[in-house]
Amino acid sequence: MPESSSQDRPLAVRRRRDLVIAQTGTATAPRWTVKDPLSLRYFQLREADYFVFSQLNGDVTLAEIQRRYHRQYAPRKLAAATVLAFVQRLWSQGLVTVDQFGASESLFRRQQLVAGQRLSQGLASLLAIRFRGIDPDGILSALLPVLGWFFSIPMLLITIGLMAFSGGLVLAEWDRLLSDLPTFRSMLSFNQAGVFVAVFVAVKILHELGHGLVCKKLGGECRELGVMLLALTPCLYCNVSDAWLLRNRWHRAAIGAAGIDVELVLASVCTLLWHSSRPGLFHSVCLDVMLICSVNTLLLNGNPLLRYDGYYVLADLIDVPNLRPRSQQLLRNAIYRVWFGQRFDAGENQSAATQFGFLAFGLASAIYTWIVVFAILWMFYQVAKGYGLEVIVVGFGVILLLNRVWRPCSQLLRTARHLAKEGQLRLFRFLLVTLLLFSGVLGCLRIPVDRQVTAPLLVRPAEETLVFVTVPGRIRRGFDSPSGKTVSEGQILVELENLEITQALKRLAGDVDRQRKKLESLEIRRGESPDAANQIPVAQSMLVDLTRRLQSREEEAARLTIRSPLSGTLLSGKVTRSDDRFSPTPDLEFALFSTPLPDLWLEAGTELCRIVSPTSREAVMYVDQAEATAIDPGDRVTLTVMQGAGDVMRGTVVEVASEPISTVPPVLAALGEVEVAIDSEGGVRPITPIHEVRVRCDAASETGVPIVLGQIGRGTIALGRETLGDRLLRFLRRTFTFDL
Repeated sequence: MPESSSQDRPLAVRRRRDLVIAQTGTATAPRWTVKDPLSLRYFQLREADYFVFSQLNGDVTLAEIQRRYHRQYAPRKLAAATVLAFVQRLWSQGLVTVDQFGASESLFRRQQLVAGQRLSQGLASLLAIRFRGIDPDGILSALLPVLGWFFSIPMLLITIGLMAFSGGLVLAEWDRLLSDLPTFRSMLSFNQAGVFVAVFVAVKILHELGHGLVCKKLGGECRELGVMLLALTPCLYCNVSDAWLLRNRWHRAAIGAAGIDVELVLASVCTLLWHSSRPGLFHSVCLDVMLICSVNTLLLNGNPLLRYDGYYVLADLIDVPNLRPRSQQLLRNAIYRVWFGQRFDAGENQSAATQFGFLAFGLASAIYTWIVVFAILWMFYQVAKGYGLEVIVVGFGVILLLNRVWRPCSQLLRTARHLAKEGQLRLFRFLLVTLLLFSGVLGCLRIPVDRQVTAPLLVRPAEETLVFVTVPGRIRRGFDSPSGKTVSEGQILVELENLEITQALKRLAGDVDRQRKKLESLEIRRGESPDAANQIPVAQSMLVDLTRRLQSREEEAARLTIRSPLSGTLLSGKVTRSDDRFSPTPDLEFALFSTPLPDLWLEAGTELCRIVSPTSREAVMYVDQAEATAIDPGDRVTLTVMQGAGDVMRGTVVEVASEPISTVPPVLAALGEVEVAIDSEGGVRPITPIHEVRVRCDAASETGVPIVLGQIGRGTIALGRETLGDRLLRFLRRTFTFDL
């Protein structure tokens, strides 16, 4: 009797009159969408839910609701507990009011709970923070007559053809595209990052305007245009949640896909412009647009595994508006069933295939979300490391990750406490599954994997002969081939002239000739004059001295003509040019054999060039100090060079430098292969200690292409095996290095 009397008492619950309700389902699957105009939140009600919701007028009894439902949907019935649980859910969502003493206190507690949930959700979504802005209805109404034609069926067909053509062009120019792509570290430079962020913001503005215009075109409303920090990058957002009130699911899907369409069209147009333009700022901007619009669409915004446009398009197309919550609930139920051995209510009766699809989607979306979060945090860390702000990123990441871990763990603990309170917790099973889980994680960390060290490399000569200027002089004639060409042994490289030596040769030649004639005269008169005979030894000695001095000058003059000591490849040296040979402050540096240098004075000791044997090659890898300690001579290396379309060659480690380098090769620094900083003297030095590892290369690559000096690439050294846990620990130590 008490239970019956309680069901006959009026429910002091009344649905809010300011809610906007629209039927959005189909005849076979009726569904109603409820809009809360105060919180701008949307709720989906199924047939039974909407029936109960529509009956809540503050006077109806629980029993009357059950009777009315059975009368309208016989033979189906509603259990009293189900109705009460649903009403409680409506109360928690703020869709009903309670006409009862003490309701204000309950309302206050509910508001506190909602505020806590919003804070938790905000911490979980720190990578996408929204700030409300203006009502864009006037702007969209003005733009729609001008741009509405773009979102039409004929234009859609044209853009699909444009996308297909651009995709084929990308495949045809794939090698060129890869060579044009900037490296990650070069993108972190101030100029590159500034252009990239500006392009990103512009693309996102057009993206959001696409959503708003299509929503307006299809009869929806857009009442909010604000600013959003997407991965800490400012851009606009356009709230088109009113699309939930549209009954046509294809219209809802079109609104969700509008931003994707805008980005893909931008990527297609910029692909054509990139292909037709020359390298420069415009060329780089087109490449940035291609990169942002394509990668963002495929990996983030258009990917249904994340709760962005692609997800809502998929949910509308398959007509499952709560796709993610339902899949996550089924995934939680499956986990709890394994952990606690209890069957939890799945909500609707679904086929095994449907449940498997939801489970697969829930698992894939959870894993992919974690991957994206870690990737974004890693990118932030790399950016901050260049400015010494990595501690801030680590703190930000810890807060974000702890919140994402705490929420499912707290739900698990609440479920365990509830089952324990009800006496349904199987403690042995719970502890056993927990132990097996930790054992599985530890077992995975003990899985052996190949250990490899990958680092940038530069191909340089293994052995080279330096050619120096031994006698100072001014260039009279130089080698007529540029640096990098082959020379033969004995071939003239450069001819110098030295007026001092030339004049000394003439003077000494005259002195020798006069002294020889004087000696001949003394020889003729030695029989007649004893004095002449006495002068002969002195004259002979002077002639020998003058002859020796002349020969010395002739040798110096011969060294003014510099020849190649061996056959090989000529690499120019660096010389300093000064307009005055006696100037103490030389002003310019030049590379010989690559720049016309008329009237250039070369001092003795100047490195003229280097001659490299055509078969003498080695690759020098620039390895982080933490990795270099594990490398030994004799380790095998696989080297991939960039300029040879990914040619692969083999080699062997010859030597590991004991001391870190102080300067970085300019080509590696310019391409961002090594993280560098500019010291107080203007030199380029590595940020972290880097060691040179010399690798003796085979004669040619695996494709038979000869190895060319100056090629850059990446080398991979095999270092045996290690456990997955050791690799993870080593990665964390190498990546997150900062001083507190």
